[in-house]
Amino acid sequence: MKNFLRNPLFIVLVMGFILRISMVVVKRSAPLLGDSVEYAGIAQNIALHGEFSMIRNQPTAIRPPLYPAFLSIFVMLSNRPWFYARAAQAFLDTITIGLIYLFGLYALNERRGAIFGAAFYALHPVFIAYTAEIMTETLFIMTWSSALCLLLYAFESNLKKNLEWLFAFAGFVLGLAILCRPSLILFPPGAAFLILLFHHKKPRLLRHLAGVLLCAYLTLLPWSLRNKQVMGVWIPVATGGGPALWCGSQLSRPLDVGAVQKQVAVGRSEIETDAEFYRMALNNYKANWPRLIFKLPSRLIHFWLTSHSAMFGIDQPISVYRQEGRWGPIVIRAVLWVFELATLILAFWEMYLRRTNWTIASTLAFAGFCYYSLHIFVGYWDNRYQLPALALLIIFSGAALSRIFPSSELQQNS
Repeated sequence: MKNFLRNPLFIVLVMGFILRISMVVVKRSAPLLGDSVEYAGIAQNIALHGEFSMIRNQPTAIRPPLYPAFLSIFVMLSNRPWFYARAAQAFLDTITIGLIYLFGLYALNERRGAIFGAAFYALHPVFIAYTAEIMTETLFIMTWSSALCLLLYAFESNLKKNLEWLFAFAGFVLGLAILCRPSLILFPPGAAFLILLFHHKKPRLLRHLAGVLLCAYLTLLPWSLRNKQVMGVWIPVATGGGPALWCGSQLSRPLDVGAVQKQVAVGRSEIETDAEFYRMALNNYKANWPRLIFKLPSRLIHFWLTSHSAMFGIDQPISVYRQEGRWGPIVIRAVLWVFELATLILAFWEMYLRRTNWTIASTLAFAGFCYYSLHIFVGYWDNRYQLPALALLIIFSGAALSRIFPSSELQQNS
C-alpha cells in the first residue's frame, strides 16, 4: 500500500484531481455564458420534457447530443445541476490524465516519459480551467482519448490474439466523440490514411481500419435518423457548420457574428439559415481565395500560438490594459503565451528525436495536429478547438522535459 501511494502516476492523478475540484469550487456559482446557455437549455428540456430543444416544442439539431444528454443527468438529480456537472467533469478530466499516461506508453514505449506527459497535462492551467466550464471540452477530450487508447490497445492485442471486436468498440467510442464534437467527423478517414501511409506493413491493417470507420459512422446513424424524422432533413450530427465556415471565409474577424446570425435567421428555419451561411461562405471563398491563401500562414500561427488568457478573465486587448495602467494582466498573458510556445517547441523537438522509432500513437498525435489545424478555414480565432490535439502533443512535451530531470526516483517507483 505504501509503495502504491508513492507511485508517481497515483501522485499525478491525486494532484490533478485536487487542482480540478478546487477550480470547480472557485467557479461553483459562475454564470452560464455563450454556448453554455444553449447546452444548459437543451439539457433542461431533455430532463424536464423529454425533448431535444432549446425552446419547447421546437426541436433542434444546433448542438450535438452527447453533452446535453450528460448535463441532463444532473438536471434530473439535483437543483444545483451545474455545480455537480462541473464536479463530475473534474473526475472525468482526472480519468483523462490516466488516458494521457496510457497514450504516452503507446507513443513513447517508456513509463518515465509517459509520467511526465501525464503530469504536464495534470498541471496545465488551461485544461484545469476548462474543467469548470459548462462546455464540451472535458467530456470530448476524455471520450476522444478513450477511443484512441482503445484503438492502440486493439493494434497491440491483435498481435497476440485475434480480438477483432476491439476495433469495432474503438470505432463505437470514436463515434460517441463525434456526437460530442461534430467537427471530429472527418478525422477518422484522415487518421486512417496516415496510419496506412506510415504503417502499411502491419498485417490486416486495411481491414482493421475499415472496421473502425464503419463502426464510428454507424454510431451516428440513430441520431441522424432522428434528425431526418424530426427535422425533415438528413443531418449527420448537427447544424451550425455554415456560420463557422462563413466566419473563416472573412478576410478579418467579423465584429459581431451573433448579430449577423440573427439577421440571416429572420424568416428562415434553422436548416435554411445554415444553408444560407454555407452559400455566403462559398461565395466569399470564390471571391477572396487568393487573399485568403496569403493569410493562411498567419492564421495558423495565431491559431496555435495563443495565451488562452480569456479563461482567466483576461480578455481585453493589451492596449486597454496599458491605458488603464494594469500591467498584471499583460504579464500573465505574456507568460501564458510563452508557455504555449515552449510546449509546442518541446513537443515537436521530441517528435523529431523519435522519428526513427515512430509509433502508431505518434501518427495519431501528428494526425490530431494536422486535423485541428484545419480550423483556420473556419472560425480560426476559436483557439479552444486546438485543445484535443494539444492534449496529445503535451505527451511529447512531457517526454522532452523528462530528459532534463534526474530519473532515479521515477524509475524506482514506476
